[in-house]
Amino acid sequence: MDEKVERIKRIMAEKGLTSVAFAANIQVNPATITHILKGRNNVSQNVFDKILDAYPGINPDWLRTGKEPMYRHEKFLLHPDQHPTQANLFENPGVEPTHKPDVSEYPLKKEVEKPLNTPQQSKQQEIKPEIIVDKKIDKIIIFYTDNTFRTFSSEQ
Repeated sequence: MDEKVERIKRIMAEKGLTSVAFAANIQVNPATITHILKGRNNVSQNVFDKILDAYPGINPDWLRTGKEPMYRHEKFLLHPDQHPTQANLFENPGVEPTHKPDVSEYPLKKEVEKPLNTPQQSKQQEIKPEIIVDKKIDKIIIFYTDNTFRTFSSEQ
């Protein structure tokens, strides 16, 4: 099986997602993911981009080529020498920093005695639902916090 497909399966497994939930998260048709997972279709650039948009923590190099690490944050932790702007805290263990901050660098927080903004009285407004006689509901989709969803259609 294609290694790119294996990486997509790994993302789904780590997130605990079915192919349908994964497709919903990356905003593609569930059939697209099913075809990719079964080897019928190759992974398109559009699907790669949608995966990276939905999961910004995924390392793009890993997703495209398999080059470790899987997550971007691991790149900084495992390879700090590639990022000179990141200080390596373990370079010289036991060495104290040469600069000790003065107390004046961290001013004390001042508490405000009176509130700056006083709440205004809210005006109540009656909301009238718009009744549309010639339209019917076709489908309702409920998304849950665990990245799953349930679809209800008028056919059920």
